[in-house]
Amino acid sequence: MRILNINFKNINSLEGEGRIDFDQGPIADCGVFAITGPNGSGKTSILDVITLGLYGETFRLDKPAEHVMTKQTNDSVAQVEFALGDVKFRSSWRVERTGDSVLQPHMALARLDGEQQELLADTPNSVRTRIAELTGMDFHKFSKSMVLPQGDFAAFLNALDSERMDILEKISGSDIYRDYREQAESNYQAARAGLAQLQQDIELIPLLAPEALEAAEQDLQDFKQQADELKAQQALLEQQMRDAKNVRVLQNRQIQLESQLRQIEDQIQQLQTALQEIGGLQDAAQYREELIALDTKQVQLEQSQASLAAYRQELEMLRRQLGAEAESSTPEELAGKSLETQKQAIDTLKLKISELKLLLPSESELVQAIELQLAEKRAALAEVDTWLQEQSRDAALLSDFPDIPRLRNLRVELAELSGKQKSQSNWTKTTTAALQKNKSALNATKADISELEAKISDARDVMAELAQGKSFDELKDLAVEQQGRVNDFRELLSIAEVNAKFNKKGFFHWFSAGSKPADLPDAAGLQARLEELRDELSREDNIGKALEQAVANEALLKRFAAERSKLVEGQPCYLCGSLHHPYLMKPPLQSNAKKALVDQRGKMQVLKTTIDTLAAQLTAAEKRGVQISARDQRLQQMRSDWQLLVNRLNVVSQDLTIDNVSLQKRLLANETEELEKIKNLVNEHAQLQRNVAKWLAEIDNKKSALEKLAASVSQLDEAWNNRPSEFVEVEQRFAGLKAEEKALTEQLEQQLEKLGEKLPGKGKENLLFDKLNARRQDYQIREMRQKGLIEEVSALQEKLRGTQANIIDYQNTLSDYASRLLNEESVGLHLALVEKQKLIVDCESALSAQQIEFEAMSRLVAGKLAGSDFADIDDLRAALMLIDSRQQIEAALADQAGLRVSIVEALAKTGEELQREAAVLTMMANTDEESILYSLKQLTRQLEIAEQEVHSLENKLDKQQGYREKLQGLQGRLSEQLALYSQAEADLKLISDEQGGCASGFNSCWSIS
Repeated sequence: MRILNINFKNINSLEGEGRIDFDQGPIADCGVFAITGPNGSGKTSILDVITLGLYGETFRLDKPAEHVMTKQTNDSVAQVEFALGDVKFRSSWRVERTGDSVLQPHMALARLDGEQQELLADTPNSVRTRIAELTGMDFHKFSKSMVLPQGDFAAFLNALDSERMDILEKISGSDIYRDYREQAESNYQAARAGLAQLQQDIELIPLLAPEALEAAEQDLQDFKQQADELKAQQALLEQQMRDAKNVRVLQNRQIQLESQLRQIEDQIQQLQTALQEIGGLQDAAQYREELIALDTKQVQLEQSQASLAAYRQELEMLRRQLGAEAESSTPEELAGKSLETQKQAIDTLKLKISELKLLLPSESELVQAIELQLAEKRAALAEVDTWLQEQSRDAALLSDFPDIPRLRNLRVELAELSGKQKSQSNWTKTTTAALQKNKSALNATKADISELEAKISDARDVMAELAQGKSFDELKDLAVEQQGRVNDFRELLSIAEVNAKFNKKGFFHWFSAGSKPADLPDAAGLQARLEELRDELSREDNIGKALEQAVANEALLKRFAAERSKLVEGQPCYLCGSLHHPYLMKPPLQSNAKKALVDQRGKMQVLKTTIDTLAAQLTAAEKRGVQISARDQRLQQMRSDWQLLVNRLNVVSQDLTIDNVSLQKRLLANETEELEKIKNLVNEHAQLQRNVAKWLAEIDNKKSALEKLAASVSQLDEAWNNRPSEFVEVEQRFAGLKAEEKALTEQLEQQLEKLGEKLPGKGKENLLFDKLNARRQDYQIREMRQKGLIEEVSALQEKLRGTQANIIDYQNTLSDYASRLLNEESVGLHLALVEKQKLIVDCESALSAQQIEFEAMSRLVAGKLAGSDFADIDDLRAALMLIDSRQQIEAALADQAGLRVSIVEALAKTGEELQREAAVLTMMANTDEESILYSLKQLTRQLEIAEQEVHSLENKLDKQQGYREKLQGLQGRLSEQLALYSQAEADLKLISDEQGGCASGFNSCWSIS
């Protein structure tokens, strides 16, 4: 780590901005240098700048942000630039003061690359972490190895050989060696424990022997084969079960259809009877209008009766609500009031009451909040009062603050005058040596500037020769253009190579253009053959159905064989009643239709297999045709893209074709070589530009240093020419400051005694000043806080009284409104009672009139029905309803007839299906559903056992595979752990062999004398 320069602002006694360059000027040339000066001049502050800029800490103060900032300033800055190898970094620390408080410090770390910089960290913790990662030193190690505490370096140089180890341990701390040994022992124990654990883990892995593993794999194959055989048997039994269930379902369906057919025939008979009755009721239509009018009047009468009942119910409810007050109100109290206006008045009062009820809780909550705030403020005020009483002696700091800064300045000035007295004797010698040294540095800097200007001139000539009249941007554009050509040539070559792969003998040879058409399957022939086989399968299927019918007929013959033996020619059959029995004259021949059906089904299965094979071949042929077409399209597209690239690159020639891959590779190599030349040219030009910029910056820095050196020489010349002849003024100034210091000391001792403090020693004035200033600020803040709390308590008390008065007003108003609401509601109920009584009287009058009209109309209709076929009005109403439903009855009759036809057809179809299924079922070994189900359950249990065994063996083999993989991983880790153990053992042995030995070194050392 090499520190290049530091920048600082307002660090302790170094007020204002400053910069020190360690890589330039006399400091860089001398190699070893010293920082000297009287006490308080800022020597240690320079080291504070370094540790603040790097770590945000100092080796003297725990909280540097509160102490290093120069008094009466508002900000402080420390910045360090350092190099690690050829890489440069900049680390900065900044803190600001707002009023009397110091804000949290800010830190940042950046990597420098010319004028560019990359931010690596921007918080104090992250900066310290990155600095430790980059340098390998945290603040503790840095302060022990890079910066030695004041006074320890001189003691180290003057010590004897036997004492230097003690001084090094005092400087760097003896813990570093103990920590190193403890770390080595810890590494050894950890490596040893890790090795033992890995060995134990390997021993605990339960691996099977190879013979047992092979036996388990063989068992797995056997159980898988057994499971496959059981699944095939299960599928066969499930098919038999489905066939048996189909027969049972068809039988149930046949019974259900026969029941539905009987129900439909009964409904048809009922509908036909209803139509016959309608034919004899046509006379009822002449009384339809009178019946409609009578029904209308009856509906009106029922509505009036319902309204009257509702009014009476409401009247009774109002009387119950009023109770004893129902008859107490006089007509004078209700005069001039209506029910509507009374409702509005009641709603207005309810709205006001609701508003008051909403206001009361909010006011109560406000009272509670104010009381809570008041209690908090009073508690805070009591705490402040107690503190002020305890710190009452600090009140003097507000009016009579000790002038400690003046004491500090007097001591500093006295120290400087004392130093001047000591240094006056050596002034001449020192001034002469410094003048000679600065003049030598001035001449050397001028020579360096001349050399750098010559380098810049040569570099610019080389850049002009490289560019050949082009600018640097034009060179970069040329490189980009050439890169584009190289990319296009690469794409061109890629297309050509893919085209070559398509045309080579190999994977795509089957699809190549050279393959013969005869090699491809004939899709049209396959399709024709497939159609022929499907037609043949259809014919064979018809034969199979005929054989199934023959099997059913033979089963029927066998079923009635016993009954046929009882037939007698000329006597009626007890089943069909026929007198002729052809079976007796010529019995039918017995044939083996069942065997023929089995053979026919085998033949059909062969045909189906052949059809499936041909269909798969046809699909493959069509797929191959599509692949050939896609390949041709791909080749055509590639050739088109290749030709487009050739035209764009302007390399069209007779020899350049898509098949000439070698020529394209040579063209790509030429273009790539040209691109490398251009890139090298651009890089060389850029490097020269960077060198020129670097040299120009160095010239600027050296010119700046040259100006400083010239100014220093001028100042030294002036000091030498105007050197003093006597030092009386220094002595007088020193005596006056001594007297002033004595008087100020006596005054401060009296003031500090009252405050419980003592007079500070030299260099500790700032600490006491900060302490007293903090006490004064604390007392002043508490006084202001006391005043503010008293004002807040008074304001809260006034607000509390106003809020409580509001609550009392709201409660009184709410009580008044509630009383008025009860009165208004009572009046409203009386008004509603009178209104309902009037409505009931009107409704009773209307109901009486409607009753009379209804009775008159009833007598009129009954008189007309006296000479007809209808006994009364109800009989007439039923006849008219029956006439009105004639269309629905006819439509229902038609629907039932159609439904009857469909059920008859379904019944016939079901009979045919049942006959076929029964014939198939008779050919099976097991026709009983229960026996098939039993066999299926037994087979399922066997299959479950086989699958469980398969699953168990697979899990067992998978675990063994996992164990083997785990063993391999552990063996690899064991090798690594053995290496770590050997290394740790060697390190521990090396430390043990070096009893009392110590190896230590420092990259560089900073010391303040």
